[in-house]
Amino acid sequence: MTDEDPKLVDAFVEKRKPTYPVVVLPGGELEKMLGVPHFPYSGVIDTKGMIAYAGDTPEGMIKKLMKDAKPGSIWPKKLQKAGSLIRAGKLGDAWSEVQSLRAAGGLEKREDAVLSRFTAHIEQNASNELESAQKAMKAGRVHIAYRSFATLAAAKPALSVSEEAGKLLAELKSDPKLDAELKAGEAYDKALAKEEAGDYYGAAVGFRDCARKNAGTRVGESAEKRAKSIVERGLPGMEPACFRCEEAKKACEKHAKPVKL
Repeated sequence: MTDEDPKLVDAFVEKRKPTYPVVVLPGGELEKMLGVPHFPYSGVIDTKGMIAYAGDTPEGMIKKLMKDAKPGSIWPKKLQKAGSLIRAGKLGDAWSEVQSLRAAGGLEKREDAVLSRFTAHIEQNASNELESAQKAMKAGRVHIAYRSFATLAAAKPALSVSEEAGKLLAELKSDPKLDAELKAGEAYDKALAKEEAGDYYGAAVGFRDCARKNAGTRVGESAEKRAKSIVERGLPGMEPACFRCEEAKKACEKHAKPVKL
């Protein structure tokens, strides 16, 4: 886990090619829940699911402690499903699972403590998602806001933000252009995926085409702005493996590809 800038993490992964998952955790919610004080930080879970070690010990000691390790979840058995749903970002489903466990009762002390952490984590992330959705709405990314509002509003039992999300969702549904916005969102998401993968030329073209085909929609306007931003920063054609591109943080003369907006 790390809280570094995703671009720095991508560069690290590209260079070192680690065989283990690397997770970027902005905001600090999960590491606070786990009790991680800083990065880098190491931990070993024993065969009973308990933390056998946590600290800054060198890798050699970690290997020694892991001799008796075996695959499994760090969460108590009853909470493994909830933990998996949280990791998958399925807040609504995770919330339902957590509340079902709470209603069933009969939890041991550790199980109850972890469940309380899960509850607080889901509520905080739901609040963060609502805030992000509202920002997306203001920025013209209607399709993103719609998906988030729908998920939060449908949570059973209701989350603390479900009522507000429901009102915002109702406002969106009253927009006669909603279907057009959602359709434009499909093209926007494809272009965004290319940008996140480092294909800035493909992203710029994708956002440009999205804007042209969906003129008159807020998503189209947002796509146009994003295409211009990528072009103005000189990113189309940038090659992560090129030293000059990496040094300039944009496409060098050799790799630069013009995009007509």
